[in-house]
Amino acid sequence: MQSSPDAPSQWVASLSLAERDQYLLLARLRDAQGRVFLSPQSFQIDAILFAQPRAVVVFASADEAASTDIEEVLAGRGLEADAVEDRFWDNGLYESILEDYPGGLAILTRNYLDQRGQAAFRRYAEGGGSLLISSFGLADSPQVESFLEEVLHVGLGGGGTFGFLASNAAPGFNGVYIPLVPRSAAIPLVWDLKGRTAGVQVDAGVYRVVYLSFDLQLMKSPPRRLLLEAALEFLRPSPASLVEQEADATPLEFALLPNFPNPFNSSTTIRFSLPEQGEAELAIYNLMGQRGATLVRGVQEAGSHQVVWDGRDDQGRELATGVYFYRLKAGTQVETLKLLLLR
Repeated sequence: MQSSPDAPSQWVASLSLAERDQYLLLARLRDAQGRVFLSPQSFQIDAILFAQPRAVVVFASADEAASTDIEEVLAGRGLEADAVEDRFWDNGLYESILEDYPGGLAILTRNYLDQRGQAAFRRYAEGGGSLLISSFGLADSPQVESFLEEVLHVGLGGGGTFGFLASNAAPGFNGVYIPLVPRSAAIPLVWDLKGRTAGVQVDAGVYRVVYLSFDLQLMKSPPRRLLLEAALEFLRPSPASLVEQEADATPLEFALLPNFPNPFNSSTTIRFSLPEQGEAELAIYNLMGQRGATLVRGVQEAGSHQVVWDGRDDQGRELATGVYFYRLKAGTQVETLKLLLLR
């Protein structure tokens, strides 16, 4: 649906306050001169068509500073975005809008996704699109568990409670977050001082995701911009990064790397590399030398590997607070490092 910017302000002014509250969709449709206008058909709209869809679509909150940071960080990486700013959002519109951005990047900074919205973002990701989602309230969306597990690759920790991410854990931020439990494909990106995860990055093969369980608008700049830069470098690597990744694709030596975070509470990521294909084993031991958990066992490909440990033994029981060792064995090579689990 093409819209004309000729007289949107007069049309908006003609609406009653009740109509504005019920129907107003602020769609920032940019023309070739960068002008922003409101579609006169907002409350009847079936789809929003940008004249030439760009590489990124942003479903933005009403926070002007956060939206500006997103736009400027994208621009700094040579990415232009079409932005849709909403108040009373119909989740069904996500389907129509996301269809215009196959294989692109969708950024969502709002609290809620009903099942129709979840399905739209799932299809978008499974079709090769990347996602950056920042939302404290997403976890309260209806029947969201499968979306979190299967698309964002996280579970919810903290027994249904929220955490407080103070500025010394995430500079420039004071607010609440939902503790996350990363699954095998997820790497912690943000965590608190107790090692609880507040954000993850996921490489699912077909698509990539960065999920932050707090609201970006509660952060301040420049820390917010630094976090956005890190997220976008993962979601849309620069050419220089791609060259480095190509060069580092096959490690030349056997190595077990320090886990992160350490100490940790809900989960920690352990990385290792193997110079050639072969049998390998990665296991957790207590101070008495007793095996607590087996994380990897069997034939592994040459290259870099990572595994997330949730602090449980092989029977799924939580291990107690304390110092543990993680040991990597491949052929005749063995390496052991230490970690600290805090409950």
